[in-house]
Amino acid sequence: MKATNAAFILPLNYPAAMDVEDPTEARFVSLGDLKHWELAPTNAASFEKAGITFCLTTADLRAPNQFFTNLRKAFEYGLSEEKAFEALTKSPAQLLGIYDKVGSLETGKIANFLVTSGPVFAEKTSIIENWVQGIKYQVKEDVSAFAGLYDMVVTTPAGKETYKLEVKTGNTATLVGNDTMQVRFTHDGKQVKINYAPQARRRGAGAPGARPGGPGAATALPATAVRLTGLQNGKEFNGSGVDSLGNMLTWTATFVKALDVKEDSARKKTAPEIGKVTYPATPFGWEEDQKPKQETILIKNATVWTNEKEGVLQNADVLIRDGKIAAVGKNLSANGAKTIDGTGKHVTAGIIDEHSHIAAASINEGGQSVTSEVRIADNLNPDDINIYRQLSGGVTSSHILHGSANVIGGQTQLIKLRWGGNDEELKFKNWTGQIKFALGENVKRSSSTQGNTRYPDTRMGVEQVLVDAFTRARDYENEWKAYNSAKDKKGLTPASRPRTGCTG
Repeated sequence: MKATNAAFILPLNYPAAMDVEDPTEARFVSLGDLKHWELAPTNAASFEKAGITFCLTTADLRAPNQFFTNLRKAFEYGLSEEKAFEALTKSPAQLLGIYDKVGSLETGKIANFLVTSGPVFAEKTSIIENWVQGIKYQVKEDVSAFAGLYDMVVTTPAGKETYKLEVKTGNTATLVGNDTMQVRFTHDGKQVKINYAPQARRRGAGAPGARPGGPGAATALPATAVRLTGLQNGKEFNGSGVDSLGNMLTWTATFVKALDVKEDSARKKTAPEIGKVTYPATPFGWEEDQKPKQETILIKNATVWTNEKEGVLQNADVLIRDGKIAAVGKNLSANGAKTIDGTGKHVTAGIIDEHSHIAAASINEGGQSVTSEVRIADNLNPDDINIYRQLSGGVTSSHILHGSANVIGGQTQLIKLRWGGNDEELKFKNWTGQIKFALGENVKRSSSTQGNTRYPDTRMGVEQVLVDAFTRARDYENEWKAYNSAKDKKGLTPASRPRTGCTG
């Protein structure tokens, strides 16, 4: 992906944890799915580490409000806040070709910006203002205008009650009197509402001679719920209210001082322990330091089947260097070679599977009878467990063909079975390309057995499809020859190239 020099758009749609409580059900959860669940939150950090340009999107989330929660999870797994901010501003602006207008705070750029109550990615941060082209859109009231400690006095028919009111946010406050109370506090920019309920008081508690159930014993008074409403006037709140007994109240809260501003004190979460990545991310995958590497190897005293005029050699040696057979013979030696004792063992050429359908994400393009343009090389699947299984059976190379649904299926691919390699590493380099043709029942797909609705439907049709395809190909080739010949003689430009509706 790095080598493509492409930019990527990354969603943060992490898979939900699998239910593995029931062991009889857990056995159906694949290792690949488990590794995906474990590693998905590391995706953005991996892109950053690799130096690949990426943007972040809310696409594919179950709900858009999961975005920042999942983004903070990505931070736990190694993504830096700086790179995340860039992926939401500068990078998309550059990819859209508008970084000269937006994407950063610079002189001359459009006034698109946010004002927040704290660090933009902190869990308790709120957006206060969203400015678009210099126009302010108020999202929440700026708490800094009224947050602080207040002396609060509530006047009741029985007298005055005093409290300390700590206003922290536009909807969070604490009231301290004889005890500390969490209150329901709202401030919409002008009007203030406060609801609270003092703890139940005791009457007669501690009276001389008081005894349980007797004269002077303490009795409980019901808790009184209080509802206050008022307005902000500069550094003061005042208004009226009522308690649950129907008593009318008045109140005033006078600003004393600002509260100490603290950074988001949420405890830093410990980075999760991640299992090692395996190649491929399936059962039997290699860890990075386990992947096979080419070595200089000397196999001694084996029975060697050469497939050459020498035939079968007894007690022979095979020297391997740089991935190739360097020598076959007796009494071979090589400095620094890893030596394997082949006594009692046989060494043969690796098995070549000339017609295989493994290691491909799809095999047939069934839309039409001639699909010579499609290529197995474009959809190799290096994670196919059949690569592992066939290696265990001695196969080293496989010729991957299209299926026989089509008369002309498409271009084939010769691969080396490299378990843990990617799709490009599977491809056999510098091989002579081939194409798949088919005959027989699979091609004609008789309507009586498979419900075929595509020509050909008979063996006669199969033959005619081949004749037609080769005729079109020959005509197409001849047109190119004629064009190139005419161009050489008359200096024709590409615009005068002959057109054809044929496909070959």
